[in-house]
Amino acid sequence: MSTLLSVHAQDTDYTNMIVNSSFELQTEGVSNPAGTTWKPRLQTPVTGFYGWTVDFSKLGTTNSQGINQDASNKDQDNVCWINGNALLPELFEFYQIVDGLTAGTYKVQCRLAVDYTNKLTSQRLFANENVQYYGNSTNSELNLTPGEINTFADYTPADKVLRDMVVYTTLTAGQSLKIGIRTGGKLGNGSFADGSLVPIAGWFKVDYFRLAKIEPAVASDASIKELTLNTGTLTTTFNPAITTYTVNLPAETSTVTPTVITNVSGVVVTGAGAVDVSLGTGTSTVTTKALDGITTLTYTLNYKVIGKLAPVRTLILPGNPNILYMGRVDFTKPDRPLFAYPNVTIKAKFEGTSLDLLLKHYNGSAFTDNYFISIIDGGTPVKFRVYSTEQVYSIAKNLAEGVHTVEIVKVTESYNGECEFLGFKTDEGKGLVTPDPLPELKLEFYGNSITCGYGIEGGDRPASDNSYKAYTAVAARELNAQFHTTSYSGIGVVMGFPAFLMGEMYNKTIALSTYIPQPANNIWNFATYVPNVVIVALGTNDYNKGLYNGSLATATFTTGYKALMTKIRTAYPNAQIICTNSPMVADAKLANAIKSVVTDVNASGDNKVFYFSFTRMIGGGSGGHPGVSDGQTNGKELAAYIHTKLAVTSIDEVAKNNDAISIFPNPAKDNLSITNLAPGSLISVTGLDARFVSTQKIANSTVNFNVSNWSKGVYLFNIQEKNSSTVRKVLVH
Repeated sequence: MSTLLSVHAQDTDYTNMIVNSSFELQTEGVSNPAGTTWKPRLQTPVTGFYGWTVDFSKLGTTNSQGINQDASNKDQDNVCWINGNALLPELFEFYQIVDGLTAGTYKVQCRLAVDYTNKLTSQRLFANENVQYYGNSTNSELNLTPGEINTFADYTPADKVLRDMVVYTTLTAGQSLKIGIRTGGKLGNGSFADGSLVPIAGWFKVDYFRLAKIEPAVASDASIKELTLNTGTLTTTFNPAITTYTVNLPAETSTVTPTVITNVSGVVVTGAGAVDVSLGTGTSTVTTKALDGITTLTYTLNYKVIGKLAPVRTLILPGNPNILYMGRVDFTKPDRPLFAYPNVTIKAKFEGTSLDLLLKHYNGSAFTDNYFISIIDGGTPVKFRVYSTEQVYSIAKNLAEGVHTVEIVKVTESYNGECEFLGFKTDEGKGLVTPDPLPELKLEFYGNSITCGYGIEGGDRPASDNSYKAYTAVAARELNAQFHTTSYSGIGVVMGFPAFLMGEMYNKTIALSTYIPQPANNIWNFATYVPNVVIVALGTNDYNKGLYNGSLATATFTTGYKALMTKIRTAYPNAQIICTNSPMVADAKLANAIKSVVTDVNASGDNKVFYFSFTRMIGGGSGGHPGVSDGQTNGKELAAYIHTKLAVTSIDEVAKNNDAISIFPNPAKDNLSITNLAPGSLISVTGLDARFVSTQKIANSTVNFNVSNWSKGVYLFNIQEKNSSTVRKVLVH
């Protein structure tokens, strides 16, 4: 990602709207004395920085903040510095609010210094939700703030050297502009700095704020002015209005890198990195985002190495019996299965050294792209973006000759668009082999944005969405279970943000009935997938739409919730149903309402409905949503709870057991042994209260546990082997 800093000829200067923009004034009309240090907390009475707001209580007891001249590249005489002797909170702001601006796109600039490498935390210029970090994305990736739109200046801390910073933000009519510097005590690795550091971590110097309005035509211009390549030739002369090109590359070319210059400086460019064309072909998808933060363009460069024949590939169609599917998929057209929900998964085992994915993506109602992940041989998930029209995506290459596994997962939401799976391509003469069967335990989740993994990675959406990191996928992996994610951001039980409610969506194959193409029959056949456990994680949006203040009556909510439960119970007469609270809502009002529904349903004779309480989220996702660590916490605790419910009933009915495994003695008092394990097995131990005791990977076929210090009670030993999931109850007395 790159940004350019410059002044556009059409800019209209509004710097006069910023009070004390270069810190030359103590008060209106009173200059700071030249050549001296001025500290606001030493004034009588204590004062602040003229025009600016700062909470001195967050800086400790020292008076080490104020105005001086100790910096290079300053505007006039003085610069402002913020320091202290207290560990800064995660978010600290130095700011002012500018009112009276007309609607449009504005550029905010300043000069910022971050002294000493170990003082770099999250120092950034901000204008409303738009920010530019002083550092780079790597040293800030675990220190991003939900709801902010991030860019990075890629500076290295230097000794009191002020450097130019810039952000763009778009205002609506009557909207205020809040500008300034944000910082904090949290480091880029997610931990907090040592509070004994002097100057404190998060320290900064700042000067020379500027404000300008960008002409609308400039603000919305995302076009590329110049496109060059380090090698090769465009078959068509570059024209900013043409967005798709073919590029011929010289023989033996292995990589190619495009370089773009945008028509307007400051436009954000992504996707212009090096592309591997060692197999004879490749694609660059370069995206530009205009200064208004709204307008985007996508340029596609299709590379072909001349003189090098593209390898012959074997097409594997979607109807191949060795391809497994998980999630709601419409098979009306067997060779073009259609899907949209997050976590729809395609699995297979293939022969050879490489694999391509064939996919057609239809633009969604909210975004124009989807994101997927691919997992080869159980390795690290690789996230990739898919684009409109039919495309071939290289999923694996240069593998060792042999049999490999592939897992393709859609990790963005229904409103990102539908996708049609068109098949795989393998090496010439290679094919698919019989896959490992899907797990026997089956889960289904009905939920909202939390269930979808909305913005869970933090930062711009939809790139930060990832349902594979949400609690749903984490719980399913913990349990070695299949799962369906029937969820949609903003959806409610009786009130929500979309135009439909869960009671209308719960039985749909494709969530949005307005999408084209649309299944001939968009009603999901519940008989095709019968879950053992259904998780209903709803209510967050009902709470936000009125339950919190009573404008949505609790009785109305609980009546609607019971009606939805009736529909789910009709669809799945024998399933265990777990109703959860919201990890985003601390108010007990929502949880108590859901508990009351569970109590009433139980009283009516349905004893397979339960209530589960998630741990309150820490945060870190976009828009105030759960972050990756919350997905882990909530997923694992839910899995442990499901363990208890399955064990209390009959775990043997829903999990493939290894009957050869022996646990003795049982009951146990001091020590117990587990024998006949497959080396590499993963053993997790939980109490019936869903509390984790331990998790460990076993290298040998036998393992011993010392239980002498364990509380008396029943414990569940979950033993995950390659082809089985075994749960045994052990009594410790």
